[in-house]
Amino acid sequence: MSGAMDAAPPGAFAGRPGSETAARHRDRVQELIEQADYVNAYAVSIPDRPDLPIPPPEGGISLRDEMIGRGAGPSPQSIGRAGPSPRFVGVRIFEHSHRFAVTVHPPRAGKGLGASNVVDKAHAFLTLRWMLTPEDHWSLPDEAPPPTLFSMARSQRFTMLDAIFVFDERNKNRFHGFGTGRTFPAVENGAVRLRIAANGNVTRGYGIFAGVEGCYVLNGYVQPPHGLYLQIAFRFPGNRFATDGSLMPLAPLPDPTPDSTFMTLLGEADPERPMQHHLAPDGAMAGATVHELLRTVRLDFDKGRLDSGLRTRSSKGPIVGRLKTDMLFNPFDPAAPGTALSPAPWQSRDTSMTFYDLAGNETGSLAADVVEGRAFRTELPGIAEPVFRLAGFGPVRAGSGQFAGASGLLSVNGAISARPPAHSNLYVLRLVDPGGALRATAS
Repeated sequence: MSGAMDAAPPGAFAGRPGSETAARHRDRVQELIEQADYVNAYAVSIPDRPDLPIPPPEGGISLRDEMIGRGAGPSPQSIGRAGPSPRFVGVRIFEHSHRFAVTVHPPRAGKGLGASNVVDKAHAFLTLRWMLTPEDHWSLPDEAPPPTLFSMARSQRFTMLDAIFVFDERNKNRFHGFGTGRTFPAVENGAVRLRIAANGNVTRGYGIFAGVEGCYVLNGYVQPPHGLYLQIAFRFPGNRFATDGSLMPLAPLPDPTPDSTFMTLLGEADPERPMQHHLAPDGAMAGATVHELLRTVRLDFDKGRLDSGLRTRSSKGPIVGRLKTDMLFNPFDPAAPGTALSPAPWQSRDTSMTFYDLAGNETGSLAADVVEGRAFRTELPGIAEPVFRLAGFGPVRAGSGQFAGASGLLSVNGAISARPPAHSNLYVLRLVDPGGALRATAS
């Protein structure tokens, strides 16, 4: 990963815009961006190794830090039913990560999208230090945040320190990471539940992960202080671990969250609606309007026949929808160059996902904006322009059709190039679904 970069002048790519050379270069960048290994996992707490709450310091917490730690925005009235919050400032987490097969079925027989969710045996172990942070705190990998009391009644920011993901019993194949996120208090099926979402960046790898870059996004909920239920999607640039062979058969376990349905979708550039850049008054890049085609995708992995490696498979399905969003992002900002210590922030506005059946009839729509995103510059072979790994999350705001009344969380894990314009994004939706209306039989 590179350090600070200079602002690139408009048109700073191989060939004139619209030329055959520029088109070939754009296609090459798009091809490289789409090459990625995905690991879709589901993490749950280990019964015989409970998570450990971290109590407030003996000296107490200052009134300022306690007030800031309560989070931004008013709490819904119904959240008051949560009662008093456990008194801690963080949790030392120990979890098993399970293979998680999500299969999204396209609309058929008059029905909209459906998904099957299958949790397999544990394939990895993770540990991290989950710490609440004040709203105005800039988190760093090697610094603990000011002590901040946990609250069930307010949205709060948090940081994930000392994260280690281990993929073998000998602790050889592992990587370390650092990330930040936010809690979202909500009422699901009449019960108070604390949703959580986060972004993470791989900081160092060992064994098969030596030299690997990547991002991960978390989507789930917590039942403090010991219950954590998280879907985790890892994305590693390139195809280091990809296989065309058959993976080991699934051995389904009981669903840890039967009242939720996860869906995975792949966003690809819409050739009929190219990316439109937006400039700030001073001429700096301010963002872009992005259109994508949404395709179903099945992500799967295993650790090989000897249970000691990593094999990934991505199976694309048909196009089932379109996405439109206004992305707020300046990839040329020297103050946020996209390094591990200074990632570039990004958000999205007015994001809509509209879904169609095979006859072209609309089956439903979802609105979900990224409220917190991080971008990390990535070097691709033969590409001089800035390419960024993207990770972000936000709440589902509204829905129509089959998604009328929808609620939940959206995670984004992808990559983007501003010049030439190219992008590929994985979207993970966790939708509250107590009646299983969005569930489909595995096939």
